Amino acid sequence: MNLDDIKNDKEWLVQEILEVINPDYKNRSQTHLEKEKRDIRYTLLFTMEGIENINATLIINYYRWLIDTLSAYNIKKDILFKMHRVISEKLLPYLSEAQKTFLEHLDIEQSLTIKDPFKIDEKHTVHKLYLDALLNKNREQALQVVNQYLEDGMDLKTLYMDVIQISLYEIGYLWQTKKITVADEHLATVITQFVIATLYPKIFAMQKHDKKVLGAGVGKELHEIGIRMVMDFFEIDGYQTQYLGCNIPPKEIVAYALDFQPDIIALSITLPIHIGDMKKTVAMIRDETRLDHVKIIIGGQPFLHDTALHNIIGADGFAKNAVDALKVGGQLVAKTA
Repeated sequence: MNLDDIKNDKEWLVQEILEVINPDYKNRSQTHLEKEKRDIRYTLLFTMEGIENINATLIINYYRWLIDTLSAYNIKKDILFKMHRVISEKLLPYLSEAQKTFLEHLDIEQSLTIKDPFKIDEKHTVHKLYLDALLNKNREQALQVVNQYLEDGMDLKTLYMDVIQISLYEIGYLWQTKKITVADEHLATVITQFVIATLYPKIFAMQKHDKKVLGAGVGKELHEIGIRMVMDFFEIDGYQTQYLGCNIPPKEIVAYALDFQPDIIALSITLPIHIGDMKKTVAMIRDETRLDHVKIIIGGQPFLHDTALHNIIGADGFAKNAVDALKVGGQLVAKTA
């Protein structure tokens, strides 16, 4: 048995870990028990992804996020460190020697020293009106704020980066720290999708050149605002774009690319547990000789902490945001011109 086998059939291991971490689990309510199993399940998946890629950053940053999140529920970090120790012990028999060495030398308490890449500069305030509209659950207010910024002369790229993106980062942090509910967070996303949709007549009316970009969220990924913004930036910059959405199987991305013949394929994931899907997608694109000319850019939270990770995936470049995607994409296309 290896890590792939465990990924496909992990519930027995989740149960074993639960019994060690919480011997009194049978006295818990069913609801509480399911939450414990869910936390163990995700932690196990994140840990295995880090091990498979021999990448400590993936694991450390997951624990940093988990500590911040569960502290809002008064769950002490020592419990999480214990879970890491138990998971490590349970996985060791199924690892290669290199993986064992990696895991045995991993100091998870480093997670407390990792800087949060999404921490908002307190001096940044231009997004506050839009953020207030999201927190007020007011779609019309959000649209009015955006339209007012545009009337005042703000360009679309600044609007996306300094207003919409930063507001969504703050919404995510407020959910993480239990200041708002998951329903509030989802509604903020829906409102933002509505607001962005109203901008498309302006975006698609801009003059285009002959370069093409295909974009998609990979695997079972359902977070699409980031990759949607990337595609909009390419559209604003004159590229012909096709955005396929999220949860697109690799073979479907390849089939569409063969028809569209893009110069660039932009792929995104938000959770490290989808790195395997990203690898598979990139490999399938590389295996298709009729797409040899295509440059692949990848992005998403897992790569923000380790910008060299894209080399493991096999991509041509990594972009930390929409502005960076334009820069990297332009450089890659220029090399082939």
